[in-house]
Amino acid sequence: MIEAGRLVLLESDMQSIHFLSVEMVAKYEELKAAYIESLNSFSYEEVYQRSNHILAFHHFQSQKII
Repeated sequence: MIEAGRLVLLESDMQSIHFLSVEMVAKYEELKAAYIESLNSFSYEEVYQRSNHILAFHHFQSQKII
């Protein structure tokens, strides 16, 4: 199963890159589809907990001073 954090980091990296190859975009779409499919195996409570973890990760990242 693909970790939610990896997907978040991948999306963040892709947003920061101005030139993306077709292969990179295809790989990202493949990863995203696999992750979305994996959500079907989670209970509502697991999805809720994981989504809160991601929101906390985004909040932490937005608080970083570069």
